[in-house]
Amino acid sequence: MEAKNYLVACDAGGTMTDLFVMDTNGRFVVGKAATTPHDQSLGFMESLGDAMSYWGIDFEKKSKEVVPKFLNAVYTGTSMLNCMITRSGQKVGLIVTKGFEYMLEQGRGKESVAGYPEAQLFHSVFRKHKEPFVPLRRIAGITERIDIKGNVAIPLYEHEIAPAVEMLLDEGIESLGICFLCSFANPLHEQMAGRIAKEAMIKAGREVPIYLSHEVAPIIRETSRLNSLVIQAYASEASRKQLFHIENALKKEGLKQSLQVVLSYGTVADIRYPRIHEATVSGPIGGITGGAYLGKIIGQENIVCTDMGGTTFEVGVITKGKSRMVREPEFCRMYLSVPMLDCESIGAGTGTYIRIDPYTNRILLGPDSAAGFPGPVCYDMGNETPTVGDCDLLLNRINPDYYLGGKMKLNREHAYKNFKEQIADKLGLDVYEAAEGIIRMVDLNMGDHLRSSLIGYDPKDYVVMGYGGASGLHLVGFAGESPWKGVCTMPWAAGFSAFGCAAMDYAHRYSKTAQMVLPHGASEAQKIEIAEALDNICKGFAAAAVKDFAAEGIAAKELSYEYFVYMQYLGQLDEVEVPFPVFPVKSAADIDKLVAAFEQIYGEQFPLVAKSVEAGYRVIEVGVVAKAPTVKPVVPKLELAGKVPPEKAYKTTKSVFFDGKWTDTKVYELDEIQPGNEVDGALILEGPAYTLLVPPGRKIRVDEHRVIWVDRI
Repeated sequence: MEAKNYLVACDAGGTMTDLFVMDTNGRFVVGKAATTPHDQSLGFMESLGDAMSYWGIDFEKKSKEVVPKFLNAVYTGTSMLNCMITRSGQKVGLIVTKGFEYMLEQGRGKESVAGYPEAQLFHSVFRKHKEPFVPLRRIAGITERIDIKGNVAIPLYEHEIAPAVEMLLDEGIESLGICFLCSFANPLHEQMAGRIAKEAMIKAGREVPIYLSHEVAPIIRETSRLNSLVIQAYASEASRKQLFHIENALKKEGLKQSLQVVLSYGTVADIRYPRIHEATVSGPIGGITGGAYLGKIIGQENIVCTDMGGTTFEVGVITKGKSRMVREPEFCRMYLSVPMLDCESIGAGTGTYIRIDPYTNRILLGPDSAAGFPGPVCYDMGNETPTVGDCDLLLNRINPDYYLGGKMKLNREHAYKNFKEQIADKLGLDVYEAAEGIIRMVDLNMGDHLRSSLIGYDPKDYVVMGYGGASGLHLVGFAGESPWKGVCTMPWAAGFSAFGCAAMDYAHRYSKTAQMVLPHGASEAQKIEIAEALDNICKGFAAAAVKDFAAEGIAAKELSYEYFVYMQYLGQLDEVEVPFPVFPVKSAADIDKLVAAFEQIYGEQFPLVAKSVEAGYRVIEVGVVAKAPTVKPVVPKLELAGKVPPEKAYKTTKSVFFDGKWTDTKVYELDEIQPGNEVDGALILEGPAYTLLVPPGRKIRVDEHRVIWVDRI
């Protein structure tokens, strides 16, 4: 039956661009293409064509019939990351409080070790101070000061601003950021400086975009706020150009909607969203959101999400249906005031390079990668350094004639010769024993990373969910022998992060620092005062949301709101996010409910002995998430077939290297496996974009949602 409409979501990773397409009949396909950092519209459209080909649609000929049927188009990827890594952003000028011109260069203490592998953390010879994105010559100090409570301590010296702007324009700046101390408490001076700067630009005959830190990130911690401002000014427009390239490519084919981008806290927004820096670290977020969405469908609320691709291995934890949130993620060795779903990453993927240390004769794994281009040695695209993917191929775990559905042929002979000369011979080992040993090392590294994410929690309460193009080959290996509640994956695992992007709500997050102290034994009047302050802030955010969404064509009646605060015990450094138990907050009883909610959440995250009720409480941040509904993918509940797979699912039996010997292994077509099927290992489920390896001693069973569970025999 021909579909009337489609949901489309894209995840452009460091190696491959995955695209998830679902039609109104509940069918879905995953397309893949190499990521094209120079113009991500190319990878997007190629991946879209690959996806449609599985439905027998020639996208080049029928694109103008297909694209107008898209209900949405969602993108997440590496455009902003690429801009920062390659330092190809705009030339930024900064105006800051006088005396703090070196703040960006000095950074925060922990930024000096951010981004370094563990082996180098304690050896200063390896560490170099990061080069700031804005050199000192393009930073101007202005006399002014607002104190922590928002009071004007030193008035703004307005006469200093125009000369500063003229100096920065002479430096050839392409954007201007203004960041004054404590502007989160009172933005008056930034607003005044912004107006004067604009007038000075008009007078000079050259205007550039102006960004104010209180609009970008009105949050305490000056360095993180300045970092967020710099990224917005440095990379936002370059990244937005990439997004418009994609949207324009789709518009030419008849797209009716705007392209949407994934934000770091697990929602989507129009690519014209002003705080586009919130999409800086959104790449891994789709998988975590998809894990939570699928978890509700299959009845699992505690999930460890694991994403293995060609470049990295990422882990995110969902507890009681909710993902952890990091308030200040690290990005390019900078800490940002951007809330992000917690996702820890290490350099471990099928593109990870394998080398032998010439001095110790030890195996070195990465952390650098061959990525999608030139890719592993077996790609025959120019790389001559062995990779983890080459090891998988040598052990016969990958079908060289069915990679990407047969669209790319892998050269096993080239990989064998290369690996033998550079690795096996230097170790004095058989090629296959060396390859399997390296696979075990990689799996152990990922397993350690996986288990470290659950310190303080019991693995027996959690399901390991594997996805990403390479996860199926290593899922059993990195899950290891820990007593997990279950280990699972799904036929669409190669595009699962894109699937998660399609499952997100359309939302904006608004928050600001607020210093509110509630002493122990507070009076009713004190509680009511805080209630009124919270209510006023939240109403202001709601009004801003209505205005912002209206500009994007979404009516106020479609919006729903989630209100929250960050609270801590007075005198402690750690705070927790607390959703409002009731809203609006009006009475002392409402504040008591908020405190009770804080106590419960705090007790779930920290030892009870850490509680400090007598010290009182502090609200340090208030926020609102305004949401509009989106059309989400459907994962249907299907009837269970018999335990034996259909005859057409079986493809062949081949020898695969397990535990030091070649083992007869059954091979099935992944897309032909039915709900209810159960098969003992050793076996391989082989699809166009995803391969699941099940070693001896394990078996698979497929549930009614086509989720594949890997159990012990």
